[in-house]
Amino acid sequence: HKVIAAYAHDLITNNSNQGIYYEGDANSACFRWKETLYEDPNATVDVAVKLYPDGKIEYYYNNGITTGVAWASGISDGKGNYEICSNSGEENPANARLKMLMQNFPTGMSITDDGTFEGTLHQEGSWDIDFVVTDNNAVSDIKTLNLHTTAAGVSEFQNFDYKIYPNPASDLVHFQLNVQENAIVDIEIFDISGRRLAHQTGVLHAGNNDFQWKNNLQTGIYTYKMHVNKRIVSGKLFIE
Repeated sequence: HKVIAAYAHDLITNNSNQGIYYEGDANSACFRWKETLYEDPNATVDVAVKLYPDGKIEYYYNNGITTGVAWASGISDGKGNYEICSNSGEENPANARLKMLMQNFPTGMSITDDGTFEGTLHQEGSWDIDFVVTDNNAVSDIKTLNLHTTAAGVSEFQNFDYKIYPNPASDLVHFQLNVQENAIVDIEIFDISGRRLAHQTGVLHAGNNDFQWKNNLQTGIYTYKMHVNKRIVSGKLFIE
């Protein structure tokens, strides 16, 4: 079976002060187990799991959890693949919080709300990406595909000079480009996980060009990527 477990053991509800509770909204879903143990009705277990749309999982442990119990936390896909958390079996996990993060996609790649995996890789390397497909009968299967990139050569006429200012920026960002011939510029902005947040395309004329992008991002560190014909450059963009 597929499992997301904060405290894997035989738990039961023994009185009206115990139970399983839920609260959530579009940003997260939180499940809390306030229960006892099947073999020890006097024991206390009070743990919670919080799930996020991006795949992040957080485990929480309250005070007073009965000690001397063999238990585990982790996740399983139900097909023999599992991840056991490092806090499993701790005598006193009180007031602890454990976070499990989804493995980041390669920089430049992202997945849309409708499940499309798209983007342009910013780095060389090889990655095994697991894809889960579910049909209308709720039957699922996992397929692992390898993503592989190598560096490509660039001819001289595609070279260009560029400057980005201000950087750090707060409002309007200028991408100043000097190209040798007319070209198309494609600018993308990514967060540190590789998720594309902004995309803008324009026409460049031979000579100096000032391509402007209006910032609507929160304070932080981002990555920009520019395609000019077949040339690609990237770097850091700081928003203050």
